[in-house]
Amino acid sequence: KAFAILLGNAIKTFLVSGFMLLIFQYWVTSHLYSLSTWLKNLDIGRSFDKFHLNRSIGKSKKEDELDEVVIAINEMQSNLKNYLADLIESEENYRSIFENSVEGVFQSTPEGKFIVVNPAFAKNIGYESPKEVIDQITDIQTQLYVNPEDRIKYRQRLQEFGQVKDFEYKVRCKDGSQI
Repeated sequence: KAFAILLGNAIKTFLVSGFMLLIFQYWVTSHLYSLSTWLKNLDIGRSFDKFHLNRSIGKSKKEDELDEVVIAINEMQSNLKNYLADLIESEENYRSIFENSVEGVFQSTPEGKFIVVNPAFAKNIGYESPKEVIDQITDIQTQLYVNPEDRIKYRQRLQEFGQVKDFEYKVRCKDGSQI
């Protein structure tokens, strides 16, 4: 008889636990899955749809922890949207300064290949466009510098001090002249 009572209580406990797990699955886990799917599909550069839980709030109409998570994520997404817009505007401003500068400006790899060249630099050394400079000059040390050792000195100073100021060197223009 004691065994039957214990077995009956075990079955009741098992059924109640299973029912509680189903409720937990329905009320919490399913919402976490939908949130996870929404986050995986979020494209911060293009999509700014806010996340909403597909559930009805009970009679109390009080927000719970899941609502707080959704609010925090939507606020974070809004902040990221604003930061992205600011970053894009800043990049456009600096690009405009770079492109419209009257001074020649370029960026190169340590190995001596141009990464980017502004129009003033291309014009100063006799090329039609920045693209032409990048395509034609594949080794800055030997093709641009009149004295290739100057490139070595420049790199040494850059490595030693982290920056180089007032470094003068002669460059070879497209037509072979030197400036």
